[in-house]
Amino acid sequence: MNIKIGKYEAKFGKVTPPNVEKKTENRGVTQVKEYTFAPLRTALLPSPAELRTALNYVESDPRPMLDILRKLPQASNHLLGLMGKRQDAFLSLDYAIKPHRLNAENKDELRRCDEITDRLVNSNFDDVLKQIINSVMFGHSVTNPIWELNNHNQYKANFEVIDFIHFGKKNGLLKLIADKDDKEFMVTFAKDLRLFGSTEKNQASALMNNKERVLLLDINYDSLIVSSTNPFLGLQQNYIGGWMRPLLYLTLLLHYNILDWAHFNEMFGQPLRVGKYDTFAPDKAVEVLRNAVKNLGADASAIIDKTTEIEFIESKEKNSDGYLKFAEYVEAKQSVNLRGETLTTEVNSNGGNRALGEVHRLVGADKLLHDIKVAKPIVTNQIVKRDYSFNYGNPANGFYPEFHIYPKNQEDYQLGVDIVQGLASAGLPMSKAKIYEKFKEFISAPESDEDSFGGGKNPFELM
Repeated sequence: MNIKIGKYEAKFGKVTPPNVEKKTENRGVTQVKEYTFAPLRTALLPSPAELRTALNYVESDPRPMLDILRKLPQASNHLLGLMGKRQDAFLSLDYAIKPHRLNAENKDELRRCDEITDRLVNSNFDDVLKQIINSVMFGHSVTNPIWELNNHNQYKANFEVIDFIHFGKKNGLLKLIADKDDKEFMVTFAKDLRLFGSTEKNQASALMNNKERVLLLDINYDSLIVSSTNPFLGLQQNYIGGWMRPLLYLTLLLHYNILDWAHFNEMFGQPLRVGKYDTFAPDKAVEVLRNAVKNLGADASAIIDKTTEIEFIESKEKNSDGYLKFAEYVEAKQSVNLRGETLTTEVNSNGGNRALGEVHRLVGADKLLHDIKVAKPIVTNQIVKRDYSFNYGNPANGFYPEFHIYPKNQEDYQLGVDIVQGLASAGLPMSKAKIYEKFKEFISAPESDEDSFGGGKNPFELM
């Protein structure tokens, strides 16, 4: 069932079982209405006073603050780079769908897992992974999976991103923000009580009779892909904004600091040009001198009467170190907040030592592991299980396949090599098959003795 809700479109319905004729299944919510915080209609970022107003009302209507958060990366190139660095590191990871450990030897399960993996690889699944990173940055994200049949008569999801601005938190759960000023939304809502999975008739009447203008409504977690993270879980249940929120004032001040710095350079970056003319000089000569002074800024040349004079006055106060130091301070705080370290994101003129750099690299790796732990249950429970149920029914023993995502980079391989060498030196027997599997991107099992070297043999004797 599809219904229109203003510029929203809500889609409902149960997926047809595999033994029944299949059809396209649309679920969730799409075409979300645009929202813009009033001060941002004419400026990139608000004033500090406007930001304070948005924060004061974040519990009742978080949209103004979320809209400001959305603009922060545009106002700080460094912040945008940090977000891209964390997102790229996450998207570069390998992933696969694997059977539950109790089904690890089941050939049918292995085939199904490969099929699910192929369907994800051949979809816009990367958008889901980006959304998960956004949920870490901004506190939450919502994606709408639209399930439809592919050429193999299997359900495959296409993922539509929904703007996080339209969702807030209440009692620790993500809710849809309903604004009574949107009359079209309210009229349509009253016509269908199943909006976003709600079946409680009293919710509609309570909404219509409520005196508050902005309300938070339940959403259908069973249809949407919802990622909600809270860096301060246990301290503030309905915290909105993720890791980006502490950067609000710092990035705002950095933005205005850069503007002031540019104005400072405009005023004091070039010497002041002063034209001098005789008291009795005619107006035409004064006008020629004025144009000459102006042209010196762009043309570096001018024609003046020999009785006139142009003087260049250097500014005595043009030290901009304060602007630079503040910009570096804020960018360092941004790096610590989003990356957990600074050495891999900053250029330090004082140099650094290798040991400290390695510590910072490991701290950055911890952030990556955090993102992996956030992603695994979301993809497993909200995508893999649904895909499996739609296409194969429920597993016989109740154990669904799982989403696995893991880093594979040169440093990981070097660590693996060191571990294998250390264990081999200690005399611990190891499986050759497992070793070849671990390093399959670099080496493969030899087909014969003539096809191999190493293992105690001198490779040059085989040539």
